[in-house]
Amino acid sequence: MKTICYLLVGLLLCHVAWQSTNADSLPALDSYDWRAYWALGPGLKIDLDTDGYQYPTAIAFVPEPGDAPKDPLYYVVELRGVVKVVANDRTVSIFADRFLQSEYDQESPDGSAEFGAAGICLDPAHGYVFITFTYQDREKILRNNMIRFKVEPGRFSLRPVDHLKFTDLFLPYKSGVSHQIGPCQVQEDVVYVSVGDGFDSPFGSQSLDTLLGKVLRLTLDGKPAPDNPFLDEGWEENPEAYIWAYGLRNPFSLKLSAGRLFLADNGLASDRFLEVEKGRNYLWDGTERSIGINVPAVIYPSVGPVQMDYLPRSSTQFSAEDRDKFYVALSGRVAGIMTFDYDLETKMMRRAPSYFMQAIGEWRQMLTGLAFGPDGLYFSPLFSDPDGLSPVLRISPAPERSTPGALLENPNPWTLLYERGCYACHKLGNVIRGGVVGPPLDREPMIEKLNVELNNPEYLASLDRIDLLDEEPQNRFRAARQEVRDAQGMERMRVWMKYRIHEPRFDRISSKMPNMNVSLAESERLTRFLLGLDRRSTPTWQMRVKGWLPGDPALALGFALGGFLAGGAVVLVGLALLRFRR
Repeated sequence: MKTICYLLVGLLLCHVAWQSTNADSLPALDSYDWRAYWALGPGLKIDLDTDGYQYPTAIAFVPEPGDAPKDPLYYVVELRGVVKVVANDRTVSIFADRFLQSEYDQESPDGSAEFGAAGICLDPAHGYVFITFTYQDREKILRNNMIRFKVEPGRFSLRPVDHLKFTDLFLPYKSGVSHQIGPCQVQEDVVYVSVGDGFDSPFGSQSLDTLLGKVLRLTLDGKPAPDNPFLDEGWEENPEAYIWAYGLRNPFSLKLSAGRLFLADNGLASDRFLEVEKGRNYLWDGTERSIGINVPAVIYPSVGPVQMDYLPRSSTQFSAEDRDKFYVALSGRVAGIMTFDYDLETKMMRRAPSYFMQAIGEWRQMLTGLAFGPDGLYFSPLFSDPDGLSPVLRISPAPERSTPGALLENPNPWTLLYERGCYACHKLGNVIRGGVVGPPLDREPMIEKLNVELNNPEYLASLDRIDLLDEEPQNRFRAARQEVRDAQGMERMRVWMKYRIHEPRFDRISSKMPNMNVSLAESERLTRFLLGLDRRSTPTWQMRVKGWLPGDPALALGFALGGFLAGGAVVLVGLALLRFRR
């Protein structure tokens, strides 16, 4: 009887631990507004288009959809191997499923479960829907694959009439978790598909003896496309016959525009954007140095580029300044949509990549699917939101922006710290292992140190000496220095840090900390975040453990606590049984 009680108590504690971790990870539902978790610029709004997806990874619109309510409008790929089709009347139905074999079904895409269906491209002329995916073979080894579904040409259909798998092409090459086959694009009678390096040797991506770390160019039937750079007559079955470009790490963005192919490649600490050229080796060799070679743009720190689309200059959607740009869904630490302003004529960037939209909530999120539709830019968050929604959302112009929070008015502090290069000199606990030139940004020791420094009479006297200077920038901050003098306690720290981030020399003649062009509003946001003065700005415990706990922190910690307690209960049962047997 005692053993049963121990077991029940252990299971009860396991349940309590699980419930508590989940309760802390979600905001109160009575105050939740899903729109408030996405930050946009002025003149834009977000609407929910459809809902009910499980880990949506890619979106593709029918180029010329029919007019009937039940005619297909767009397709949505789900990670676990389900493809859904959305009709004009927004009815959602299953287009195809059960083509992907895996031991995972409902599991979150964390750790060893981060693979599955990832890409989709449509061929209206022949009535083909291509889906790329990674599956487990009988030995649980990951393999890449692609399947071609046959539908009605032109307007497509709600269900396929036939399918063809390209299993034999990819079978000799192991895939890897998250470094798998990615997106595809169709141009006339050929299909381009990008393939990750599968965590194989970095030099494997530069080898022509494997399909990993490549962009492939195939016929619609899965054969080597004519005019491929390494295709030799009589050697069509060799891997090099399929290769269009190589030397890539994890190319999860691919877009054809005006007959030209563009790609974003996920690196280690940085990513790259490039125009794919026939036969080019992009030199990924396992080092961060190799990511930036022969490319127009390197994005640091890494943003995790996934699906990509292009809004042409001739489009009537959005404003003129938003056109003629590439739009990329981001799966990195700060989810969002980033624009790449690449000049197609000069083959150079016009300006640095910038956020078009970003997540500002505290729950974990990644963006994967993205595509321009007839009435806006559609995107799909991978994980369900705090209200349990797994939607496809639509960004569209609005005379008066209805979405709470604009990027410049309410920036995500994690984004600011990354974009302004703070981690080059500072580190933040176990989450960010940055530089050591500047002091750590850990809250408690930082507050303790500032409390001593800012209340030192010598520091206050130094402000008087700075007031006598008539040079830039010190002469513009006399009022700011007086604010520091007048404030007390934590308020003094807040005022000082706000001006320190905005202009590091506001209270001193020189400073090793550079001016990073941070506005006062952004500086205030960062200050409240670092000092923990605002719950929305406070790094929650889930964020803090992200640096060392794999996957979703609440989920992982819940299982860890539950497993520990449940394991303890099992040990008690075992000891009781041994005692009984004696």
